[in-house]
Amino acid sequence: MNKVDRLEKENKALKEQVQSLLAKLDIVMSEVRALSEENAMLHAKVKTLEDQLSRSKKNSGNSSFPPSRDLSTVKKNQSLRKKSNKKSGGQLGHKGMTLFQDATPTDIESHHPLAKCSCGNRLNPEDAKLLCKRQVFDIPPVIEPICIEHRLYENRCSCGQIHKGAMPSNVNAPVQYGPNIRSLILSLHIEHYIPLNRISSLVEELTSYKIGDGTIDNILKHAEKVFTPLYESLRQSIEDANIVGSDETGCKIDGSKGWMWVWQNYELTFIRAHRSRGYKVVEENFKDGFTNATLVSDCYASQLKTPAKHYQLCLAHLQRELIYIKQQTNNRWAQDILDLFSEAMKLKREAEEKDFPLDKEASFKTKLLELLNIDINDDQLDEIRTLRQRLIKKIDSVFTFLNHYEVPFDNNASERAMRNIKVKQNVSKGYRTEEGAQRYAMLRSITDTLKKQGKSVLNMIAYWLSCNNVNLSWE
Repeated sequence: MNKVDRLEKENKALKEQVQSLLAKLDIVMSEVRALSEENAMLHAKVKTLEDQLSRSKKNSGNSSFPPSRDLSTVKKNQSLRKKSNKKSGGQLGHKGMTLFQDATPTDIESHHPLAKCSCGNRLNPEDAKLLCKRQVFDIPPVIEPICIEHRLYENRCSCGQIHKGAMPSNVNAPVQYGPNIRSLILSLHIEHYIPLNRISSLVEELTSYKIGDGTIDNILKHAEKVFTPLYESLRQSIEDANIVGSDETGCKIDGSKGWMWVWQNYELTFIRAHRSRGYKVVEENFKDGFTNATLVSDCYASQLKTPAKHYQLCLAHLQRELIYIKQQTNNRWAQDILDLFSEAMKLKREAEEKDFPLDKEASFKTKLLELLNIDINDDQLDEIRTLRQRLIKKIDSVFTFLNHYEVPFDNNASERAMRNIKVKQNVSKGYRTEEGAQRYAMLRSITDTLKKQGKSVLNMIAYWLSCNNVNLSWE
């Protein structure tokens, strides 16, 4: 084989080798492209998960989330209150509660020494000297039931006319339970969240009465009928009030989502159960809104849409949002607004009624607008842009409390009224029917209002049930 043939053969072999390598390179490049695409996808997924993890740092201390949504890795329910230099426990001037001895005890038990001394002499009890006295306050192991029999008589006059006596209006059955025990049942169910079967057991132990669940349910239904005019009067009083705080919370009604709405102030509480969280609930209950009132609420659209004379946004909600922004971005802008809110709230706490209006609302609004107009990077957190836009739009509703002494700077009172609803749900896991949910809302409204006004729930409910008057009102 000459040199030319040999070179051609080697050249052909090299070309085949190159082709083979190029084919392998195509395969490798295809795999590289696939891995690059997968890598990009994984990077995007990691970023998404990081964002979600960042969002998961929201909790009840820096947002409007309830404590039940706090993650176990996050400190729950961070308080907005700052630590003071005061010691824990009762403060100077705090009025404590203690049990004092009664000058007229129900019974006296005397404890004398042995009648005979070791020396043999007898000891005369009349010569004994009182060393001390101690009193034990208790209740009977079983409350002794009472039964009042009402007898109706008639007289016939010599002229032939028949005259009948009159039964009390609240005595309308051959046998029934009186207003006191019915009031106790209502209190146990509404105030103390006790289910019907446990009420039956407790009442039997306290009074020896065996009251079934059906009877207790009938007692609640009768109370609802009696208190309906009172409930409507309560709604009207809220509508005419000068200050109204409002909030809503979710609940279970017949296994599905429902809502409890509250409208309240220092003296009144009105709660309504509804399937909806929309503005139509406000229209159904307060179609004209609150023309005389300052409405205190969070930034929920249905609340802000309600007609009112003035508005006050809940600063506690805004503070939690600002704390979240500060935690996520370490943004000085959020801290400056928090400091401005703290200054305004401190001014309100230290002022007395005679000092109002404080004439400070305009200056605080100006300071807040200056902070809101500072050029910061909104893109670093969506909540920054959202909060900034909301505060600019509702700037007239942030410092209303500085011009009105009765107006609070937060909506915590409404949230306290809602807390009872959540406790009830935790005990009973919801309401079986919409009628039952509304009945609880009605009776809870009445008991809350009585407490705010410093009246005895048991005594007032017993009195109203004994009146059996369909024209009850708060006036």
